[in-house]
Amino acid sequence: MIDQDQLDREEQKVRFGESARQVKENQAYVSAWQIRRGQLVQELSQLKKGFRYEKKLKDIHDSLQNLDRLETMINRYYETGKMVANKRKGLLNRTFD
Repeated sequence: MIDQDQLDREEQKVRFGESARQVKENQAYVSAWQIRRGQLVQELSQLKKGFRYEKKLKDIHDSLQNLDRLETMINRYYETGKMVANKRKGLLNRTFD
């Protein structure tokens, strides 16, 4: 039997999944993400060895990794929310069939 805490956690996963879907479909977000990633790649390709080279290289690398981490987290919220919602639909269909 599912307790109220479990239902609340599942509901939160569904809400986060819906929010993540909205982010993934938001044209401004997608555009900003692509522009920032492109800027970082351009900075990386134009980086010259010399004064503070390693620090700049590390900063660019860290920024790219952070973008990837955020994107992974948003995708995880989306997939988890979708999975919980589909599971609920399956339970409802079995209950009323």
